[in-house]
Amino acid sequence: MKRMGTLLLLTGAVLLSTGCDKVSKKFASEDSCSSEVAKSTIRDIFVDAIEESARAENKQNANDVSALRFDLAKIRATASNIGVVLEDVITTQKDPNSSKKFCEAQLTLTIPDAVLDDANALRKDVNQSSISNVAEDAGFRVDLNKFKNKISYSVQPTDSGDKVYTTIEGANHFSDFLALTVK
Repeated sequence: MKRMGTLLLLTGAVLLSTGCDKVSKKFASEDSCSSEVAKSTIRDIFVDAIEESARAENKQNANDVSALRFDLAKIRATASNIGVVLEDVITTQKDPNSSKKFCEAQLTLTIPDAVLDDANALRKDVNQSSISNVAEDAGFRVDLNKFKNKISYSVQPTDSGDKVYTTIEGANHFSDFLALTVK
C-alpha cells in the first residue's frame, strides 16, 4: 500500500485540465500560489493519492479471499468531502527562467465528523491510536476535526497554458494521514 502511494506521490503532481484563458488569467496575477487553480490541484492530488493507495492494496490482496476489498467509489466520495483550505499563502520564490512559483501555506484539512468517528472506531477495534493521536505524532496541530500543518508546493502552467502542474513537497506526509481516515 505505502509503496504504490509513495511512488505515486514521488511524482507529486497532478495535471488539472482547465480553460486556457482561465489559467492564463490566474497566472498573470502575482498571487498564483493562492489561486483557485492551485487549491483545486492540491485537493485533486490528495484524492487521487488516496484512491491509488486503495487500488494498490486491492491489487495486492487480489488472491486473498479473506482480505478486505475497498470500494473505490466510496473512497473517492469520502475523500472528496474532506475540506482542504490554504491560508497565509506566500510565494517564497519565482523561477527566473520560467513561470514556476514556489509557495508555502498553512494547510487545514477538515475531516467530516462521521468519517473521523468511523475511522476511530475501526482503529479502536484493532487497538490502534486515534486519528488525532496519529496526527499529533506526525506534526499536525489538531482542533477537533481540523488538522493543520505547513505545506510547501509549486505551481506552473504547462507550455501550452491549458493545464497547471502542481507539485507538493513531501506529499506523502499528508496523503498517508488522509488515507488512514478514509480507508
